[in-house]
Amino acid sequence: MSCEIIQFSTAARISPKRGKAIVRAAGISHMPPVEFEQDFDTGNPVSKRPARDGGESITLRNKHLRDARKDAWRKADSIRSYWRARLKLDAAISCAQNHGAAEGDAHPPHNHDDRWTILANYRQAIAQQLLTPAPDTAAIAWKKAALAGGQHEYTDIKTGRIERTIADDVAFLTSHPTRTKGLRKMAGELDPPNEGGAA
Repeated sequence: MSCEIIQFSTAARISPKRGKAIVRAAGISHMPPVEFEQDFDTGNPVSKRPARDGGESITLRNKHLRDARKDAWRKADSIRSYWRARLKLDAAISCAQNHGAAEGDAHPPHNHDDRWTILANYRQAIAQQLLTPAPDTAAIAWKKAALAGGQHEYTDIKTGRIERTIADDVAFLTSHPTRTKGLRKMAGELDPPNEGGAA
């Protein structure tokens, strides 16, 4: 029995379907080649590609702009979730105390007027989140669902103001895509043809 060691990095690869040599690995066929030259002092490769303005790409800059909105959105969402949970807890305590359950005894006697204060705070939290800038399409979908569900009706915010806020969010996300495909579409460029033939 004999064996032969094959160095795969130097071996020519042949496509079994076409019988032609494979030049590029799958998935990088649309990427431009990067030329390197060696730094004479250190011997390390140095790219010939020009540096980006400010050191970051457009998509990275757009990601940072969207991330700045995420903190405010998450804060507004946590406040809304807190008041929603408080409302449910208040209803659970009331139900337990009304039915004489032992779990209801662990809380002070339920005051029905407190529920109106909690409900007002919950509605205010919904209104605040509806006006908070959306960081992504999921946040816009939540705003549209909340508007369609009439969750803003008992607040001082008018439907037109929420619709303008949603339109502003859509315009922001459209003008700040985080993927290069979106940037090409914004610039009016067509996607390059698929060289591999796969859909």
